[in-house]
Amino acid sequence: MTNRRYNLESFFTDLQFEEERHLYNVGEEVLTSTTTFLRNYSKPFDTGMMSKLVDKKNKKAGIDLGADYYKRYWNYYGAEKRALGTRVHFFAEQMPNFTEVKDGYEQSVVSFYKDIIEGKEVLENNELRCYYKGICGTMDLVTSDERGLIIRDYKTSKQLDDSFGKMLAPFKMFKDSNWNKYSLQLLVYAYIVEKATGVKAYKLEIVKLAEDGYKVVPINPDMKIVFDYLVFCDKDFIYNINRGGETAFELLQNELKKGL
Repeated sequence: MTNRRYNLESFFTDLQFEEERHLYNVGEEVLTSTTTFLRNYSKPFDTGMMSKLVDKKNKKAGIDLGADYYKRYWNYYGAEKRALGTRVHFFAEQMPNFTEVKDGYEQSVVSFYKDIIEGKEVLENNELRCYYKGICGTMDLVTSDERGLIIRDYKTSKQLDDSFGKMLAPFKMFKDSNWNKYSLQLLVYAYIVEKATGVKAYKLEIVKLAEDGYKVVPINPDMKIVFDYLVFCDKDFIYNINRGGETAFELLQNELKKGL
């Protein structure tokens, strides 16, 4: 393997991760995961309300299963999706080493690696855990080429453009879709890495894995424009929000009033 251009993990040697409870800490400080932080910008899926709405709609079509059926089905389906994602991520973390391919999802990982990474990019890290001022996260794949650092995240979601309304301020102009949420997740990862190490990622991509292949999806460029402006307004806005300060939307409003 070609020598790495960066030694990113050396900046995060004091970061500890407890996998069973999914807790990150540095010394006695418990950190906020990026996943938890991003929940501030999406309304939680109300299974109770949605199950009643779906049941009401289906009853009109002569299908009477009861609202509890849909609630339980979504819970089972959600657990199945999480288990699939965990298994596929575990397989991907071992790349380029593997013994056998057991299904289409794993074959998608192998195909992606051979098509995009092998011989073209330098593997910096599989599963890089990072943090900056109380916010932390685990990046699935970090590589580099002549232009610089590339951060990617594996996803097994069937849909990227599904939507249940709008995101919350300051991102309320965006649909509450997987694409937008994953875009924001990658932007936060890049923010953490640049703040902690001084290394800027020039490319952020979602790798959508499926039974029948993979698809590399760039992040939403409009989301990046808004995110970059928030950083411009307050270079530590993520830290300030996480510690209970002003919301990102209030920060943006205040900076606009200043004429920035």
